[in-house]
Amino acid sequence: MVPFLMSTPSSATVRVEKATSHLLMIPDWTMNMDICDSINTMRAEKLFKVVNKLRNNYISK
Repeated sequence: MVPFLMSTPSSATVRVEKATSHLLMIPDWTMNMDICDSINTMRAEKLFKVVNKLRNNYISK
């Protein structure tokens, strides 16, 4: 089991925010792959909501 799946929804939000931070000089591929692995599991609906919320916030700016 992927350790990310054992995390709480709030830590999922933190991981997505870190992975999509404008402060990153290069992509954090480990974090991105953990997020992708989580999307491919049972808890995908929660993570999908987090990603969409952040994406919508970014687009509205």
